[in-house]
Amino acid sequence: MPMHVSKQRMIAIIVVIIAIIGGTVYWYQTRPEPERVVPEDALDVTLDFYNGWVAVRKDNTRDRVQGLTDISKNIAPELTNRLQGAVSTLGEGQQDPILCTTYLPDRVGGKVIFEATTTAEILVVPRGVETPLATPAIVTLNKDGELWRITNIACSSGETAPESEFSFMISGRLLKNVPPPLNPEFWHVVYEQNGVGGYTAPLYFASSSQCSFNNEAPVTCDTSRLYETANVRVEGNMTEAGVDVVRLTELIPS
Repeated sequence: MPMHVSKQRMIAIIVVIIAIIGGTVYWYQTRPEPERVVPEDALDVTLDFYNGWVAVRKDNTRDRVQGLTDISKNIAPELTNRLQGAVSTLGEGQQDPILCTTYLPDRVGGKVIFEATTTAEILVVPRGVETPLATPAIVTLNKDGELWRITNIACSSGETAPESEFSFMISGRLLKNVPPPLNPEFWHVVYEQNGVGGYTAPLYFASSSQCSFNNEAPVTCDTSRLYETANVRVEGNMTEAGVDVVRLTELIPS
């Protein structure tokens, strides 16, 4: 009799063990996957924010300041505060401080001007509405840990440059495949003036224009050697159309 009871207990223990193992396997197979933070690139972060803002502007029932707050998870706090003040007083026909337009575009597009390990610049332009008044926005981002954060938005001045003198000596980034209102037939330099970014100027090369690449001696410019986002120093004469290039030097990091 005791032997019979022992066998029953053993069978019961085995059943319990099997049930525990089965339950553990079931939980492991059906457990929810832990949330993973996937780093987005600078262009994705920029366009997510801009598409969100276009949606806020299109919704006439939505408070703009609150809408901006809702989509500002990847915006630096000081920039958010500045933009909140600007959009709170934004009137009809005034330039939107984020879109850099006086009208609401159907959508926006973006192009990387420059992207390094911890900083990036994105050119954002309106899409869906053809107008010569469209002004690109230059968006600056910095890495915050593994994620990008927008730290500045500057409304491009378009095809302009310093008006104080005709000589032009500027360091900036080259851009060729540009959207309207910039002309993609010409190379452009994107640069800062008095610490403010977002300025652009088209470049005009002549047979007398000299270019230096990779620390080489200056030679007659071969524009086929130019490449987008190259860091350059441009020296030339400013005209109403753009910059007549005298010398362009590729800036090589030391």
